[in-house]
Amino acid sequence: MAQNEKILAGVLEIFRHNPQKQFRVDQIEREARRDRLGNFTELIKALSFLEHEKKIITDGKGQYKLAQENTIVEGNFRANDKGFGFVKLMMKKPMMSLSPPTILNTLLMATE
Repeated sequence: MAQNEKILAGVLEIFRHNPQKQFRVDQIEREARRDRLGNFTELIKALSFLEHEKKIITDGKGQYKLAQENTIVEGNFRANDKGFGFVKLMMKKPMMSLSPPTILNTLLMATE
């Protein structure tokens, strides 16, 4: 297994041990250092890659957690003419932004 694959697998394993927990970067780094996964730069690259692959999600404030499949969100959906949309959640959580085309198309097909 290549080093970057080892880091990716190790970071995902950290999240899978506590699938509902949110982690700060320093907490992930501490776990990764304990498991000897790599240096800080490699860890940040792994987090970025996993976020891009939609394996993990971030709240935009430095907290990461494992992405949940088939997550249902209730709220008011507003799209702009550039193809981006926003969901204002019914709960007291921050607004979630959605980018085209996959997510918006899925939402639009679900409402038709």
